[in-house]
Amino acid sequence: MSHYYQIFKNQKDIIVRLLSVIVIGIMFKNNLNIKDFSDLSRKNYVFDHVISAITFPRLSHYLMNDNQEYLNQISIHLEFFTEQSIYTKIRGSISSSLTMHCQRCLGPIEWHAETSIDFLVIESMGQNKTGPSSVNTITLDSDGLSIEKIVEDEILAMIPMSIMHNKVALCENNDTLSLFLAVNNQTDGKSQKNKPFSGLDQLLKSKNKV
Repeated sequence: MSHYYQIFKNQKDIIVRLLSVIVIGIMFKNNLNIKDFSDLSRKNYVFDHVISAITFPRLSHYLMNDNQEYLNQISIHLEFFTEQSIYTKIRGSISSSLTMHCQRCLGPIEWHAETSIDFLVIESMGQNKTGPSSVNTITLDSDGLSIEKIVEDEILAMIPMSIMHNKVALCENNDTLSLFLAVNNQTDGKSQKNKPFSGLDQLLKSKNKV
């Protein structure tokens, strides 16, 4: 009898965990209004999860291996609480581990970054003219805002405009790349200066066909 009870208990635990994941996923992606954020702050809610980067709509375009969940992960720790008795405060950290394209060799490059966040959440100034004015303020309009977008905005703000390996020697196709750079340095013309790696992609494709 105890054996069947243990099996039932294990199945129940699995179902509870699955339901929890579904609920968290819905809350993470859905837009929340000011009341929703206030409810989270009153409960001192803590969001502490690791989420695949491929699930973020904008961030996924930066990934080299957008089907490899274990290579692209976002660790999120956010604490919701009340500031000055009425305002929702979000404080925590976001760390990312992503595989993206090196802008020099087009090969994979591991990118790791972490940032701390500390925001007040208020309604739009049109609805709440007495709200605090701060660079660390998230202003909600009538459409609300998702936790996903808050996290994604912070990660996108950290990604360098041109991410590359620290040294050319670390790049893939090193011989082809070195030749390309040598030829490119000798080329005059504004178009080449403005886009120094514009022909690298074509050069690598030509090499692969040989």
